[in-house]
Amino acid sequence: MPNSLTPGERELIATYVSYLNGCHFCQSIHGAVAAAHLDGDEELVRRVKADFQHADVSNKLKALLVIASKVQQGGKIVVAADVEHARSLGTTDVEIHDTVLIAAAFCMYNRYVDGLATIQPCDEAMYRERGKMVTRDGYVSVSKTYLPAEPVNGRRIEWHILHSLKDCPGSALLSRIAPRRQSPCANITVALVSPLIGILLDRFPPRRIILPGILVFAVVLATLSRLTPHIVQFYATFFVIGLVANATARFAYTRTILTWFTTHRGMVLALLLTGSGSILISPLTEWMIQHHGWRNGFLLLSGIAILGFPLTVLLVRNRHEAAVVRAEHHGDMGITVPSALRTAAFWILAFIIIL
Repeated sequence: MPNSLTPGERELIATYVSYLNGCHFCQSIHGAVAAAHLDGDEELVRRVKADFQHADVSNKLKALLVIASKVQQGGKIVVAADVEHARSLGTTDVEIHDTVLIAAAFCMYNRYVDGLATIQPCDEAMYRERGKMVTRDGYVSVSKTYLPAEPVNGRRIEWHILHSLKDCPGSALLSRIAPRRQSPCANITVALVSPLIGILLDRFPPRRIILPGILVFAVVLATLSRLTPHIVQFYATFFVIGLVANATARFAYTRTILTWFTTHRGMVLALLLTGSGSILISPLTEWMIQHHGWRNGFLLLSGIAILGFPLTVLLVRNRHEAAVVRAEHHGDMGITVPSALRTAAFWILAFIIIL
């Protein structure tokens, strides 16, 4: 039997049921897909949710929405008169079947999404762009690389950001990249540049390395809030992050600590490496993403990064070189790099750090 329901009509049914169930994510994303199928008519989607009987849709679709709304309340609420009325308007049994299936399925989807407390971005522009992408590429193409990469509990903030990033206007480029391959460019660059950062920290006061690194890092994070679908921009951004990441990381500050402390270095380094700031940064960024979108999440991280600039200016001081020499004169002067590379202890430590 023929099935004349258009993709836009199917999405409207899904959107309406999700609206009745109060599922923000499902009604937003499927409303955006419906609008994209309907030549961008977002106002029609809003009217269907508010009062479909007075919306500019066919009488056949109105009859199907009646059936869908009753399925949402309970399958047994649908009666023969509802079906006969839909048939009298030219609806086929296949279309009635599909309407019931869509309504029932989305009752499950809505409860699944809300029951797991899934992150539901509030950025309407994100839903709009995602809707256009689904309309253009189809659900299978868009969704096949979007499998969860982290458990519900103990989630890392990086995953939250990238998870939200998948739904951005730049998500077309991310559909070509598996979630766990989002920043190989940054990771490789960090590995290659770290020795150079170490050499610079040995030759110059750490502040001269850390401060420019903070500025560049903050600016790059801010540019991520303006990410576009261009793959070159994506990789270039993470390449720059890789260049400056370790200039702002803990080991850059470690260089200063090593000039000031001798007998209590272990305790001071332990305090430095606790990463206590992430205790506040992670939930704060998650809140920002949930309530104000992933773009503002990146702006928040950029602002947090720039806070390190005045703190570094005020607190990071290299001990005078003569004092360092006098302090180390009474202790172990250390060994050269070639000598260290020939020791088992060096390679054991390197193996542990890599793990």
